[in-house]
Amino acid sequence: MIEAGPEFNDWTITLRSPLPGWALSLAALALLSALVAAWHGLAKEPRAGRRWVLLSLRTGATLLALLLLLEPALELLQVRRVKS
Repeated sequence: MIEAGPEFNDWTITLRSPLPGWALSLAALALLSALVAAWHGLAKEPRAGRRWVLLSLRTGATLLALLLLLEPALELLQVRRVKS
């Protein structure tokens, strides 16, 4: 873990993607359709174990691609408590 130092005392996870929401939704829909096509293509695989392994690997790759599109970041914050 990276030491932030004493100047940061709070954090939040944010999405840094420069793409608008509609473009991210369209990309997620395209990735979902790719998974459906992969499932359909593997339907004729005679061995069920191999079919599930391949589908799991493709699902993992699809989720990683979506994660790269979202560009998550850890935002470090400096928060001061003020008595009211």
